[in-house]
Amino acid sequence: MGRSRLTREETCTDEESLDAKSNHVGETASYINRHHLALFALFFALGGTSFAAGNALLPGNSVGTKQVINGSLRTNDLSKTARSALKGNRG
Repeated sequence: MGRSRLTREETCTDEESLDAKSNHVGETASYINRHHLALFALFFALGGTSFAAGNALLPGNSVGTKQVINGSLRTNDLSKTARSALKGNRG
């Protein structure tokens, strides 16, 4: 079985691989350095939006899934709207 010869362009040494990785890290660092204020504003806006949505969607005295244990809620614990949504066979 013959071995195919690889040319210089087809081979990649560990040193060249490290150079390529460090170049990507340098490009990323350069991008962050140039756009740090805009990136901060973006993360701040997205964080504030998610915080506001969480507070607006959940009422103050709500019960989440962590507080509910299987079988702990009865039908009289539910609102009229929730009780009317319970249609069909049990189980």
